[in-house]
Amino acid sequence: MSGEEIKELLGEAFHTAFRKATEWKGSHEIWKLIREMPEEDWGAVIDFVYDTAIAADYSQAQKEREFTKDERSLLLYLETCLVDNAGRCESLRMNKEDFENIEKFKEEGLIRFGRIPWSEIEKLKKLYRSKYTHWVRFNERTWEIVWKLRKERSERMIEKLCREP
Repeated sequence: MSGEEIKELLGEAFHTAFRKATEWKGSHEIWKLIREMPEEDWGAVIDFVYDTAIAADYSQAQKEREFTKDERSLLLYLETCLVDNAGRCESLRMNKEDFENIEKFKEEGLIRFGRIPWSEIEKLKKLYRSKYTHWVRFNERTWEIVWKLRKERSERMIEKLCREP
């Protein structure tokens, strides 16, 4: 369901709820004000509820998928490839399970990943003495997930190394 469809349902639900809540004696003025509310004001109310409650919860639910230790490690390796190597990766640093996880990440829309053409691999070998074989790209959501993973890892490492007496 798209955001606009959700907003449409929200509008109908709020409108009905407000109408029913104002059926008691003396509430006709309130209902009249609600009915006469300019459409852009009504739209602002719906946008506010959608943005602060529904979209935020939906987005958070998508981001909070539980990753296995191997998946987390792979995402952090791919992030390092993006930051340090312009998205170039070495397949010799990945195993069969990593490639299976990469396929899963691609299906989930977390990454774009592919093989570098052989002619480019040869050039890269000469230029960088590297064994780059693949490329990776993240979307915004994946950057947010990986930033959180990187932060969590940093906190764990600091806790281990910097324990106060």
